Amino acid sequence: MIRIMKQHLQEALKGLSKVVCTKTSLPILSCVRITTGKESVTVSGTDLDQWMECQVPAEVAEPMDCIVSLEGLREFIDGGDTRNMVCIAAAGKNIRLSMDVAGQSMERSLHAMPMDDWPPSKAQPKTMTPVTKDIFGIMKLAYPSASKDDTRRTLTGICLDKNAVIATDGSQLVKLNFTLPLKEQVILPPTKVLVSGFFKDDGMMGVVMEKKDITHVNFQSGAWRYTLRCIVANYPNFNQVIPKDEDLKNRIVFTAEDISMLEKSVPKIEGYKDDQQGIVMYAGRNGVKFMSRQPSSSVKIDTKAEYKGMETMAAMNRNYVMRALELGFTEFRFCDAYSPFMASGKAGIYVFMPMRNVRDIESCWKKLGITPNKEANMSEKKAETAVAGSKAETQPAAPKTGMQFKPQEQTTPAADTFEELRTAAEGIRQAAKALADSAVIIQRKIADAQRAVKLKEKDYKETRDLIERIRAKAA
Repeated sequence: MIRIMKQHLQEALKGLSKVVCTKTSLPILSCVRITTGKESVTVSGTDLDQWMECQVPAEVAEPMDCIVSLEGLREFIDGGDTRNMVCIAAAGKNIRLSMDVAGQSMERSLHAMPMDDWPPSKAQPKTMTPVTKDIFGIMKLAYPSASKDDTRRTLTGICLDKNAVIATDGSQLVKLNFTLPLKEQVILPPTKVLVSGFFKDDGMMGVVMEKKDITHVNFQSGAWRYTLRCIVANYPNFNQVIPKDEDLKNRIVFTAEDISMLEKSVPKIEGYKDDQQGIVMYAGRNGVKFMSRQPSSSVKIDTKAEYKGMETMAAMNRNYVMRALELGFTEFRFCDAYSPFMASGKAGIYVFMPMRNVRDIESCWKKLGITPNKEANMSEKKAETAVAGSKAETQPAAPKTGMQFKPQEQTTPAADTFEELRTAAEGIRQAAKALADSAVIIQRKIADAQRAVKLKEKDYKETRDLIERIRAKAA
């Protein structure tokens, strides 16, 4: 029998619920394993891609190793005084739980799953290196910039590099500075544990190698130990899309007062027709302002930002502006209204693409009563042609939408299985759509033919009836 303070057990189950699936086709994966030590118990759970365990102080009367439902255990200890002690004891093929509630002794039996059904533990790293708790906060900050498109599996994760944590979805990229004990890049999928920044204490980090690839990463933080399966793939060359400092001749520096004001006001700017997230930023002799793309909107958000550069009117996604402010970056630099913007600070950099082919941008100049100079009034097509012409020998022209990545190595990379799968799935989807459209057309033709047959039958019947009436009169 073992006795555990309810508060400690609740905290362990709360963390394990981020890994353990309560709804699964494998009942064993909805359970937790409780293993005793000398003066503690280890509560663990897995979903076969993640393994998580927590050491909990306990009074151990006799050794025990059992597997019980997480939901059943959590339901029994829910509510009441958190200082109460929970007793867990073996009872044949069941586990008996007991606890005092409002002065009354409460008991419940839970079915114990067979020990042989428990998945084997993953191999542990050969060495573990100390890391500070800051790494968990940085990973949490990076994940919102990763792709939400499951067909782009590599970009759904974050990349841990030697000196930074990187995330991108092809239209935005964040690179947060942090020194990691890694010799190679590691891509971590978006798990509930990491996305929520669950770990709060300093700890250790290690990797598991299989052949030449890093397949699993192990973290230790306080009483927790967490292992997860990595995304084994080549991450895009993020350095290629980061603008060079010498190209960023326009610079905006927002004040702390601006940051606080913009965080509240930018989300309230009126959207534009079918583009509710698009807004416009003006930077020039009249300061730095944000406004709606909607010609009928006269709202202009003034800032106290310092600006050095040419007069510019740029359309952008407000979510990217908010993201830069959320990361604490106060300095925005850019080359022109059509090239990547880079927000930066001590923590790192954030790069995002402005909008192109923007309609009604001229109305924004009129709102300010400004006639743009030739350089600012340059059409997008001319701007792209000029940029392409000046950089034709050094790099390819910028893409019309999103960021253009190059492979990290000069050698031809191996084909990405998931990219091939995505392409194949897209081809199947297009073929299925064409087939469905053809089926609709055929159904319409069949319906038309059926209506035509019914009309002919009606005409035939009416004609036959008329002939019968004529014959009857003639007789």
